[in-house]
Formats: sequence, C-alpha cells, structure tokens
Amino acid sequence: MTNGSSPAGCRAGAGHHVNVNDRGDPMPLSPELLSILVCPACKGDLVYEEGLRRLTCNACRLRYRIEDDIPVMLVEEAEKF
Repeated sequence: MTNGSSPAGCRAGAGHHVNVNDRGDPMPLSPELLSILVCPACKGDLVYEEGLRRLTCNACRLRYRIEDDIPVMLVEEAEKF
C-alpha cells in the first residue's frame, strides 16, 4: 500500500473503511457475529435482511440499520414498523 491507496477489499469514504466483495458490494455480516447478536430491547432473535442492510426484531417490531458493515444496535436509532 503506497501513495495513499486503500487496502484491497476496502472502500474508503468519509473516514470509514467498508469491506467490499469483488463486485464492490458491501460484505455480508459474518455468521459468528450474527450468532451472538440479539435485540437490545427484548433480547430476542434478529432476522438478517442482507439485501436491505438491516437486522429486524419481529417481537419488538424494530429494525436496526447496518452502516459501514457495522450494525447500529441502539434502540433509540431503530426504525419502528
């Protein structure tokens, strides 16, 4: 990595590195991470909606967005549906 270039597999933007695949799409969350995440409001199971980049708790009816490959697991930031 020279001349300020980004490492392969990362896309820089606004001071963030986003892991991308060969097509330039955001990488899915790892199975290991998904296995430990629960809804912070009710501790219930979450449904990973990869194409929509969000985690959904059907029990609480809350959706948590994923930004820069990081789930935003704050109840006050969640979308109610």
